[in-house]
Amino acid sequence: MSSLRATAAFVLAAAVLAAVATFRVDPERVVEATGPASRLAFLLLVVLEVVVAPIPGGVIAFLASAAWGFWQSWPLHYTGNVVGGLLVFWLARTLGKPFVDRHVAPGRRERIERWLFGRTWLMWLVYALPVFPIDTVSVALGLSALRWRRFAGILVTALPFYTGITAALGAYFGQFIPYLEWFALVVFALVLGGIAYLVISLRRSDPP
Repeated sequence: MSSLRATAAFVLAAAVLAAVATFRVDPERVVEATGPASRLAFLLLVVLEVVVAPIPGGVIAFLASAAWGFWQSWPLHYTGNVVGGLLVFWLARTLGKPFVDRHVAPGRRERIERWLFGRTWLMWLVYALPVFPIDTVSVALGLSALRWRRFAGILVTALPFYTGITAALGAYFGQFIPYLEWFALVVFALVLGGIAYLVISLRRSDPP
């Protein structure tokens, strides 16, 4: 797993450096030309972050709100997290323990299931407050007896608070963050890196 993470980190770093080198001449012009596409790329990035999880989702969402404002970033962040959460829950339930063990250590998964299963109110709080690793929780719960409908209901009703708090903080503190004109380019670079990570992780076969 460490070699996979090292490879993914290298791909992400190379993608970011390539974007910076390529668009160094006039970044604002490129960002203007790719404005709508950058929003779609951000939505895809959020989904990828939830599924493959090497990208710091909270940081990316914070910067998106700082760069684009609350109302342009929050719906994308919310939608991406709902879609990604449902997708990773379905993958965990469909692919089973091998998929889950690649994302969550068995001991940690058992603790999450023990503390959260049967406590809908506590599960809701975990997904409502931006202090818990909700991607890890979604993967772990995929192996539990939790029904898909209940899980979907928790995501849909709790994530507006989680994503709204993150977006509001980013929008407020955006005025203090320099070089935000580069953010759209970084999003494209991270999407490429996230896709590369996903492809590598799916094709990789661990030695016996």
